[in-house]
Amino acid sequence: MKINKLIILGHARENSTRCPNKMVRPFYNDLSLLDLYLQKLSQLKAENIVDDVIFSAHKKDTYIWQRCQKYGLTILERDDRSV
Repeated sequence: MKINKLIILGHARENSTRCPNKMVRPFYNDLSLLDLYLQKLSQLKAENIVDDVIFSAHKKDTYIWQRCQKYGLTILERDDRSV
C-alpha cells in the first residue's frame, strides 16, 4: 500500500540586498511577513491539511529560527553556498 504525504518546504532569509529586512520588519498589525507566512503554515499543519512543514534557513538568521520554533515548525539548516 502506498502512503502519500504532503509536505511543504518553505524558506526565507533575513538579509536582502534589494530590500533589507523585508521578511522581518513589521508589516501588518505589528506582525512581519515571516510571522504571517509561518502562522498560515502552522495552521495548515494543525488542521492536518499537510503532514509536515519544513522551513529552510541559514543558522545566522536567528530571528527566523526563533520564529519557526515559536510556531512549532521543523527547521532545516541551509548551506552557506545557497542563496
